[in-house]
Amino acid sequence: RGHVRQRELAAAHGRRRVKAEPPAPEGDVRGVDYGLERIIRTFDLAAQADETGRAAADGLIAFGTRVGRLDAAESGFRHLLKRVKENADPLIRYGNFLREQKKDGDAAIEQYRQALIWKPDDEATRLRIADIYLADRLQPQTTPAELKLAGAALEAFLGEFRFGHSLWRVGQTKQG
Repeated sequence: RGHVRQRELAAAHGRRRVKAEPPAPEGDVRGVDYGLERIIRTFDLAAQADETGRAAADGLIAFGTRVGRLDAAESGFRHLLKRVKENADPLIRYGNFLREQKKDGDAAIEQYRQALIWKPDDEATRLRIADIYLADRLQPQTTPAELKLAGAALEAFLGEFRFGHSLWRVGQTKQG
């Protein structure tokens, strides 16, 4: 009935009706907090527990990304990386997040480099790094000097990678 009366008053005064707030969920009347902060805190606490840690970290990442709380998603990645060690997949996911969501190519490259330690033959990860060096660093108004500098940075990375990959191969040969 309140919304009917509000419409009548707005019509009488010749003004547009102000959009009414949606009714509060029933839980709010009982004092339950449905806010983002509480949900993020709950995920964060669950991510610290031994039994639920990995699933909660994944949930925090998904929830934080979905609601635009990149700090919460990043916290989820930190929890995940503490739990899942010596595995390239979480590092690659975090690198993708840093590049796509946070638009931080340098931080993404660092995560991809860490991933290559655990998965040195991963061509897709190497291509992601090369893509950052080439696409993200070169703008339409790139000067020839900047182009040369980007090419030199890419060559330096590839040299580092080849050296590290050679060392890894030697280690594999000695173990086998």
